[in-house]
Amino acid sequence: MHITNLRSYTISAGLAFKLECNEDREMQNVSWSRVPDQSLESISGINIHGSALWFLPVDLSHSGSYSCLSRKGNKTGETIFDVSVDNKACPCANRKDGVKSTKDITCLLPHIFEIDPQAQVTWRNNCHPLNVTNSKVFPLNRSRDMVGLYTCFVSFTFGGQNYSAAQTTEIYSHSKGYVVTKPEIIYPKEETQKVTLGESYTLNCKALVGKNDGGETFIYWLNGFTFLELDYVTTRKCIVNTVL
Repeated sequence: MHITNLRSYTISAGLAFKLECNEDREMQNVSWSRVPDQSLESISGINIHGSALWFLPVDLSHSGSYSCLSRKGNKTGETIFDVSVDNKACPCANRKDGVKSTKDITCLLPHIFEIDPQAQVTWRNNCHPLNVTNSKVFPLNRSRDMVGLYTCFVSFTFGGQNYSAAQTTEIYSHSKGYVVTKPEIIYPKEETQKVTLGESYTLNCKALVGKNDGGETFIYWLNGFTFLELDYVTTRKCIVNTVL
């Protein structure tokens, strides 16, 4: 069975960034390429460490799609990473928390702290420096004044070189009349598809996530009553090879 996952990232030039091929540590024979079929050896600033692809650091020329192929037994998986690089000083938010339910913000760069436990941390609010240093956690007082974007910058050493990485969390407050609507499947709806044994077939799913989804809605696939082993948060297409 062949499974394809799709993920998208917008990252800032000048920062170190890591793409993890597959969260399944047992996947073997990992290989990376730039879509459609370009070797990474000739691309400056890109390095492969273990199963991960590192941008050291990110450059505007790195915008594009990257493919990671992995294998475990008779199962193969491919993850396509769509990478968009911009020149913003602070990266876009990849996490959201409500101001009333959050007492602090954690710098979500654990892989950096594993590499360099002595990494130095600074914080910014809406990309303006804050007087908080060397703390992985930024405290909040749960007031509307705390709404905004909070970015932790981490200076670390990797392979004898100095780099910076960053991660942004958005703290939001619900407005009056805030409602969340249910998601709706557009297609498929109880449809039967004919396939040819031994050939690949693409199944597409389209859904409206609903108003004020907040990134919490996810799509998942079932085979009968069994969940397929996909990255449900980011998957939008499933390719299944039917074999004897």
